[in-house]
Amino acid sequence: MPGQGEIAGDSRSGFTEKLALSRKSRMTAKPPATIKSEDAMEYVPYLLTAYAIFAMAVMSPGPNFLAVTSASMTVSRRAGLGIALGIGTGTICWSTMTVLGLTAILAASEEVAIALRWIGGGYLIYMGFMALRSAYKSRGQGLEVPVSDAKADRPLWRYVRRGLLVQMSNPKAALFWFSIMSIVLRPDAPGWVGLAIVLGTTTFSFGWHLALAWFFSTEAVMRVYRRAYRAIQGVMGTAFVLLGGRMIAN
Repeated sequence: MPGQGEIAGDSRSGFTEKLALSRKSRMTAKPPATIKSEDAMEYVPYLLTAYAIFAMAVMSPGPNFLAVTSASMTVSRRAGLGIALGIGTGTICWSTMTVLGLTAILAASEEVAIALRWIGGGYLIYMGFMALRSAYKSRGQGLEVPVSDAKADRPLWRYVRRGLLVQMSNPKAALFWFSIMSIVLRPDAPGWVGLAIVLGTTTFSFGWHLALAWFFSTEAVMRVYRRAYRAIQGVMGTAFVLLGGRMIAN
C-alpha cells in the first residue's frame, strides 16, 4: 500500500503533465480567423475602381448636383445642407440594398423601374417649373434680386426628405449600383468588401454634396447669383425640366 509521500508525488507528477499538455495545446492551437493581407490586397484594385466610377458619377452635373446648388443659392445654406444630408442618406440606402442583393431585384422588375422613372421624372419637372415660375415673377425688379428667405425657416427634415426623394427616385441608380457591385462583389468575396463599398461611397457622397452646399451659399457666389438671378433660375429650371422629361422618356 503506497504511502502519503508516494501519493503526493504522483499527484504533483500528474499535475505537471497536465500543465505541460495545456501549454502544448495552446502553442499548437490555430489563431482566430483574420483577414489575410494577401486576400485584402486582391480586392484593393477593384475597390479603387468602384470608388473612381462612383466619384465621377457623383461629381458630374445631374439631379443631385442641381438640387443642392439651387437650394443653397435660392433659399439658404441650411436648406442646401439639408438636401445634401438627404442625398447622402440615399447613398447609404442604395449601397446597402445593393450589398444585400435588393438592387438586382429592382433592376429586374420592369414595373418598379417604370414607377421610379415616373416619380423621379415628375418631381424633377415640378422643381423645374417652380424655378421657371420664380424667374418669371422676378422680371422688372432690376439687375439685383435679393434671395428670398421665405422658405428658409422650414424644418430641416423637409430639406433632408427632398434630397432623399431626389436620390431614391432615380431609376438609373439601381442599374448604376448594380454595375458597381458587379465589379467588386464576386460570389466568393468576403463580407468586409461590401462594407468597404458602403462606407467609402457614403463618405464621399456626404463630403461632396455638403461641400457643394457650403460653397454655393458663400457670399461671393451669392453676389453673382443676385446679379444674374433670372438667368440662373431660368437655366436651372430648364435643366430640371429636361432631366425629368428625359428620365420619363427613357
